[in-house]
Amino acid sequence: MQHMISGFISCDYNGWATIGGEAFATTMYRIADDEDTACAYETEYGLGGKRAVIGRCKVVMYTSQKEITFDEAQERFLDEMFGEGVFEMEANYTGYSEWTITGFDLDKCMLGGHDLNRILLSHDGEYANILVEVL
Repeated sequence: MQHMISGFISCDYNGWATIGGEAFATTMYRIADDEDTACAYETEYGLGGKRAVIGRCKVVMYTSQKEITFDEAQERFLDEMFGEGVFEMEANYTGYSEWTITGFDLDKCMLGGHDLNRILLSHDGEYANILVEVL
């Protein structure tokens, strides 16, 4: 199941990245709790600890200076990559594979060792188009 998250990136008072006013971590919890997805599970962590995980998911993120659609961002990125067309605006791409051992850690907002909260905050003020695909 695919979920699209779009909006401007900012930081809330707790230090969490928000997209369109909602904390990214909260959005991911909502995706995990979605009745169609129902993909979150708890796994043993450390000495008797547990953590909530989305077992298999793929996250693709494009950021840009202005609001654009996912498809526009993808097209602009590919044009930049292959040197075609006139570039009115840069689109940055970050992709993370679904083939991670650890899955998406909902408590730490990490996918395969990548801290997505930190990555999003490094793009503060930019517009994000994020595709989350639960496999």
